[in-house]
Amino acid sequence: MGLINGATGIFVVPGVPYVQALNLGTDELVQALAISAFVSTLALALGLGLNNGLGGAIVAPAMIALVAAFVGMAIGKALRSRLSVAAFRRWVFVGLLLLGGSMVARFVL
Repeated sequence: MGLINGATGIFVVPGVPYVQALNLGTDELVQALAISAFVSTLALALGLGLNNGLGGAIVAPAMIALVAAFVGMAIGKALRSRLSVAAFRRWVFVGLLLLGGSMVARFVL
């Protein structure tokens, strides 16, 4: 898992299926994904920082992404309390599928 993360800078593909296989409840699943995302993002930022990959031009987009992430977390928390574990897992994967599809479309087009 760490090799794929390091090579691609993307933690979702190896991390999410692994965490999903643990059959955690919704709160535990979200916490495990959040810890994985935090550690992976921190490692990526450290790698970029040590190799002069972070410049001043990245500050504004990073702040916008941070605000969007907090809004998404608030929406997710509200939905998580209303959905069953199976429905929540299904929607997590639908969201990841849509995100991946948009990335592929952007790459192809």
